Order: sequence, then structure tokens, then C-alpha cells
Amino acid sequence: MRFRANEDAPGTNTLTFRVQPQEGITLSLQAKRPGLAKETETVRMDFDYDRAFYGLAGEAYERVIIDAVRGDQSLFATAQEVLTSWRIVENVLQAWKADGKNLRLYPVGSPAHEIL
Repeated sequence: MRFRANEDAPGTNTLTFRVQPQEGITLSLQAKRPGLAKETETVRMDFDYDRAFYGLAGEAYERVIIDAVRGDQSLFATAQEVLTSWRIVENVLQAWKADGKNLRLYPVGSPAHEIL
């Protein structure tokens, strides 16, 4: 996610969520350098899940499988949620099938500000 630019800083602040294979969050900020000059520098705050928890994060579906074995359904969608989701998606698919001219495809990794 790119934040709105500021007239006092030449760059933009960004918030990046990394899903796989290196899960984490990075916040890049334009910070004013110490002193009287109006100079900024990009600084990063980086959370790496694997590094923070010493590689003990487990595999992506490990918790889901353990919860399924234990009978904990809190991470699972109900039948009603699944049916509702498909009803919404089906409407979108039908609209694109009828007239796909407004369908916009974006390359993988496109910045969020280009998508919205």
C-alpha cells in the first residue's frame, strides 16, 4: 500500500504485507534527517515472522490441520459463508462473460495504487 505523497518529502511511505514464502510486514517511511535542512531519508521498519520466532512459525497449513484434528472450527468457513461467497463470485463471472471489455488484468506484483 502506498500512502499519499507529502509535499515536504520527495518519496512516499509504503506498507507491504508479505504472505509467502517469507511472511512479514515492512513499513518504509520518509523520515526527516536530523539538523536544520529539510532533507528526508527512507527508513524501514521490518517484521520478519520467521526471524522473529526463530523459524518456529510452522508450515502454512499446520495450524489449520491441527485445529481440524482438534475439532476447532473457528478458522473454517461455514456452509452459508461458502455459498454466499460463490453467489457473489458467480455474479461477477457472469457479468465478465457477458461483457468482458471492462475486465482489467494487472501483472503479478503490481503496486496497490495502480490497482485501485
